[in-house]
Amino acid sequence: MTMDVVLLVIRTIIIGVLLVSGIAKLADREGSAEAMIGFGVPRRLIPLAAFSLPFVEIALATGMIFAATVNWAAIVTTLLFLAFTIGVGRIVLAGENLDCHCFGQLSSGPVSWLTLVRNIVLTLAATFVAWWSWTRKAPSMWDDLSWTDAGIVIIALAFLALGTVIYRLWQTQAALLAQIDELQALIPAGRIRKPPIEESFARVTEGITVTDSDGTAVSVSSLVLKKSPAMLIFISSSCRACNAIMPEIAAWEQEFAGLMPVRVIGIGDAAEIQARAEAAGIDQVYMRETDELATRLKVNGNPTAVLVDHDGFVRAKPMLGGVPIRRAIEELRRQAAG
Repeated sequence: MTMDVVLLVIRTIIIGVLLVSGIAKLADREGSAEAMIGFGVPRRLIPLAAFSLPFVEIALATGMIFAATVNWAAIVTTLLFLAFTIGVGRIVLAGENLDCHCFGQLSSGPVSWLTLVRNIVLTLAATFVAWWSWTRKAPSMWDDLSWTDAGIVIIALAFLALGTVIYRLWQTQAALLAQIDELQALIPAGRIRKPPIEESFARVTEGITVTDSDGTAVSVSSLVLKKSPAMLIFISSSCRACNAIMPEIAAWEQEFAGLMPVRVIGIGDAAEIQARAEAAGIDQVYMRETDELATRLKVNGNPTAVLVDHDGFVRAKPMLGGVPIRRAIEELRRQAAG
């Protein structure tokens, strides 16, 4: 395989990544804006950034196709990937679990070392294209393309497309199962013969305590009332997205008072969290010292909501990020109205 073919394959992959990312972000503006908050983008710039970034990515993908524009498109793409890599690296090293929304709703999950490695590889690939096009004048995608080269590229893209389809089908199945779990969680007790999770919230959290604003130890199981649903929202003092959702949490506390307790459980700098909670109007924040509670409830990031149903079972998977939490709140509103 010649270097020209290698370059062609790399350019094609980068174009595909940029196009998928840009188009997916167009359909998930809310999630992209929330992710930008977590990445530390200044709030006044977020509306403009959330609007323009998808078009920038699509424009860069187009620029990577043509010989006249591939050089500058590759340089800007390298800088864009580098900025993403630095942001992801900061979040991973700081231990902040953030819902990435790198590919909109096509791929949702906490930023991890795998995300960092992927971004490093993409940055190096874009750097290679920029170097090659700067020193050797990279042609347009279809220039001097032999049938053999075209076959190699097609096979490479076919494997990439097949892997993407398989991954997407797996994600779709996981999302459908999660939606089923969420719907089951909203069904009143007694309507389901057997809970999908065999252990109750009280048993899962047995022996774990948190502290209230006065420093008094409180049993986690006591945060849930009998015969009443409850929502536990996990936040962190180092989580920017948590700060953004705090005013909404305060409003939900008031809205669902008497119907569903909304409990806020924080970790990190207690004084900082308490100050932010008071400013937002949140009544009470319970602090945890370790990750044991999060581990037992399978909470992998912040903010995350855990919904406990009427008979004390955790039927739904934890909801990571403001967008899934807001959707759950909307569904609860519809249930209450109906």
